[in-house]
Amino acid sequence: MKKSSFVLRFTLAGLLAGFLLGIYEASFVFAHQRHLRLYERPAGPLLLLLAPLIDGLGYAAFGAILGSIAALARRKFPESLRYFIALGLMIASAQVIFWPVHTWIRVARFQVLVNAGVALVGGLIVAFVADRYWPVMGPRCFGLLTQFWPLSRSSTRKAAFYTGASVISLLTCRMIIPAAGPGLHSRPHGVSSNQPNIVMIALDTARADHFSSYGYSRPTTPTLDSLANQGVLFESAVAPAPWTLPSFASVFTGLLPHQNQTNWETPLPKGLSTLASILSSRGYQTAGFNANYTTATARSGVTQGFDSYDDEDASFRTDLVKIGLVKAFWWLVYYPFIQPDYLPRRDARTLNQAVFRWVHHRAQRPFFLFVNYFDVHEPYSEVPEIGSRFGNAQRTLAQRVRAEVDGLTEEIEVGRDPAELSALIAGYDSGLAYADSQIAGLLRLLKSLPEGQNTYVIIFADHGQAFGTHGHYGHRWGLNWELLHVPLILSGPGIPQGRRIKNLVGLQQLFATVLDLSVNGSTPTVPGSLRCYWTQPAARCDSGPMVISELAGGDTAWGENDSSISVVTPEWHFIRDAVGDLQLYHLATDPAEEKNLARSAEHQSEVAALQSRILERVQTSSLPWLGENYLWALGERQFSLLAERQMVHGKWPSFERRQPTPQDNELLHSLPYQ
Repeated sequence: MKKSSFVLRFTLAGLLAGFLLGIYEASFVFAHQRHLRLYERPAGPLLLLLAPLIDGLGYAAFGAILGSIAALARRKFPESLRYFIALGLMIASAQVIFWPVHTWIRVARFQVLVNAGVALVGGLIVAFVADRYWPVMGPRCFGLLTQFWPLSRSSTRKAAFYTGASVISLLTCRMIIPAAGPGLHSRPHGVSSNQPNIVMIALDTARADHFSSYGYSRPTTPTLDSLANQGVLFESAVAPAPWTLPSFASVFTGLLPHQNQTNWETPLPKGLSTLASILSSRGYQTAGFNANYTTATARSGVTQGFDSYDDEDASFRTDLVKIGLVKAFWWLVYYPFIQPDYLPRRDARTLNQAVFRWVHHRAQRPFFLFVNYFDVHEPYSEVPEIGSRFGNAQRTLAQRVRAEVDGLTEEIEVGRDPAELSALIAGYDSGLAYADSQIAGLLRLLKSLPEGQNTYVIIFADHGQAFGTHGHYGHRWGLNWELLHVPLILSGPGIPQGRRIKNLVGLQQLFATVLDLSVNGSTPTVPGSLRCYWTQPAARCDSGPMVISELAGGDTAWGENDSSISVVTPEWHFIRDAVGDLQLYHLATDPAEEKNLARSAEHQSEVAALQSRILERVQTSSLPWLGENYLWALGERQFSLLAERQMVHGKWPSFERRQPTPQDNELLHSLPYQ
């Protein structure tokens, strides 16, 4: 057999095998969408075309390479053919096995490595069996292949034709199936022409003390510094949780995490009143744009009430990275040699393009716009335009960070040398500077609108980030100050310029604040609204300021030991976790929280008082406590006593039975939408 004919057989066999594998892969993904965790990305219908096409082309290329090598080796080692065939079967079988393994094995310590390892072992077993029985099965397989796909110029031309047609079909579908549009609606009855626009801009993972307006030594945020000079800046804003989903859920509902339930596996329940749903009922057009492709997506429930919401769920790039060959390329080529970053990640410029399109095609009525930028998030690789303004994490270091985030290593709690730490912080600062530069374009666009002078802009972050403090990197691991202290800047009509407010506030107060601002100050200040701080003496706004933050344990909903709860007052920060470990820091003299005073004899009165304040706040919070796993940090005895009071016939009250207590009704009945 000629070498060209030999290579062609391998190529066509690879094309056929890849096409069938692609169909299997896409079908399996769609059949098991219900098994997806909340932070995993669902697939879109485009996968049904993408997977067979990419797998077919990929295996055809692999077959051509394998066939070329086999043809050369066959001259000297005639028996070597079966080894090359076994190798091809091993790769294909590993891909077949990977999908059920990936779906069903979810609790392994190193999930990605375990899944890949099991798939590889399965592929090796298939290769061994194929090699063992090749003398019997080989001729039959080749006979069936020749019968099904006879080797000729005609069959080759057909293969090329169908492959080209698939590529053209894919491109055509991509062009003619537009993304969900904003939808242009007529002005609803009762919409006031003087209602202000409200724009909430979040910078995912941005800690306050890295903003130059908060005293940072590097000029990371000149745009936001200028905005702060045009409005008010809150120096002590506290996030309700150290990661995205529960933090945004609290902002959009005004409820603490143990009330709104959101967690690793649990979306925001349907039926809760959110900012978007309330403002939509008042005639606002609502739109959200989220660059965080893992959390706060449409599946998380926080998008309730948005007329349109743009994220990476079921997008082209999300479908692309669902394909096994693309995953392999991602891990083996893209990360090590191209860019150690998320493949589906949208930078601020790309996100702005979607926002700008919406702004230019929106309906002519007041709008509520939410934008979440993701450029500050790890792995801190080089960013467009900003590049290495402050430096950036070198590729090898960024790869390690990426592996740590994906759970491939346990180095997230291992110390780094000063050079590595400096590189990580420089990369983080460069990402923040890039987001700031792109926000400048959005602010210019908003200002140029006819109603630009009647637009409120709110800048905040969902949580902070750690760089080795308390032995940790990243976030989601605790409730220390570097994770909870976030920026908060407001600007717009009636807001004084250049005001810095030292008072302690919580991000969940943005719920009341936005509803308050939406009526343009035509009603008395809503309880809990931040407007109080620039219209009245601070003492009248909150006589006993305290902010509760919460972190629920792990991936399961009950009985985890790593839940934490904290309370921040103007002087103290107290943290308690579910195993009884206590932390107490004096923020005025120890903002870095380096000295834990919780076991100090002279501070036991403060510990007792702060524990009592946490318990009192939880006791008076409205039912139901949908996310009861957050409350394990209160301690088993306190939690059990509270549970006995709140349970109905041995079960937690359902959402429909919700009956807010008088403390929460004070806010709910005073809001302008009631």
